[in-house]
Amino acid sequence: MTETSAQGRSAVIIREQSALGAFFVGHDVNGKLRRLSMLLSILAAFTAYIFFMKYRGWAPSPESADTYSTYIGWVLQAYVLVQALLLIITSTSQGRGEIAIDILTSFVPVVIVLFALRNHWNGLEVMSFEQARYAKTFLGAMTTDLVLDLGVGLLSVSRTMNVA
Repeated sequence: MTETSAQGRSAVIIREQSALGAFFVGHDVNGKLRRLSMLLSILAAFTAYIFFMKYRGWAPSPESADTYSTYIGWVLQAYVLVQALLLIITSTSQGRGEIAIDILTSFVPVVIVLFALRNHWNGLEVMSFEQARYAKTFLGAMTTDLVLDLGVGLLSVSRTMNVA
């Protein structure tokens, strides 16, 4: 009797975890990796908002500007590499909804950086020279991620439409 009730409780716990974690965690490896890609895009959008909107005008000291440029360049290249690897791994089995949400989450950092740069170029907000340079580099990396998401998403959707 206790063995049956323990099995029943574990089944309820598994159902609760899968109901709560169905979207955020996913049931298979591809779902988890796709959501990791979305989470990284949201993290990039949050970072862009904090760095380019909240800390406008920030500038590194002249002797550390090259070091910051190097680190930012490497971090953004690593971000694009991770996103590309996640897309390669998950491109074989995706739902259209996941593809659309991933494209939207990749679009958000691009919009935030474009908004910050537009305000800077129109003279509405002041960015330091280095911060504007970082924003352009950040925009390039985020646009690369968006183009990769769009390309893989469109290829996946066309492939599923041709198969069906």
